[in-house]
Amino acid sequence: MKIVLLLLFILSVGLGFSQKLVVSATKMNVVYVGVDNPISIAAINVSPEKYIVSTNNNCIMSPVGNGDFILRAKQSGICEITVMAENDTLGKQLFSAHRLPDPIAKVGSRKEGRVPVEYFEKFGYINLEKPDGFDFDVKYSIVSFRFLYITDGGTPVELLSRNNRFTPEMIRTINKFNSGDIVTFQDIKVKCPDGERFISPISFAIQ
Repeated sequence: MKIVLLLLFILSVGLGFSQKLVVSATKMNVVYVGVDNPISIAAINVSPEKYIVSTNNNCIMSPVGNGDFILRAKQSGICEITVMAENDTLGKQLFSAHRLPDPIAKVGSRKEGRVPVEYFEKFGYINLEKPDGFDFDVKYSIVSFRFLYITDGGTPVELLSRNNRFTPEMIRTINKFNSGDIVTFQDIKVKCPDGERFISPISFAIQ
């Protein structure tokens, strides 16, 4: 998918004719740390095999062919791309490198609200979804999470799962729930291409 992030330079080079250079991110208006960011470069009157592309220390550009490249950002910050051909600088462009957005934790299709006890038994695990509008093919996985429930007497029950699934003890506790009880899944630790992190908790009330 070509994104209309068109970064256009009008440059006078060589014999004095007007040169147009277009550098575009082919996925989104920013680049992301830890994933392949497709970048296209096009310059009028200059064939792609003549491009000499350099970057600052925060990113690496790998050629794919026909003016297409893969950019890998090392960390959040600025990625600067310089394009040259035959000792002429065609242009420079700055991209903003961002951390990948947090995935959204859900049980089934829901992340909150009132549900029957049977809802948890039906699914039995926490799944992750990409945020709306984020179209990169990114793999997220849950490393661990904590299950928190407050008993009628006010005593907190906290249980740990070391994957995305409810443990047998969690299922036994869920089966004792009464209408109006609140359960929270917190300390949800996820593995992303750019490292591990904790994401927002999710809570449900029992119908």
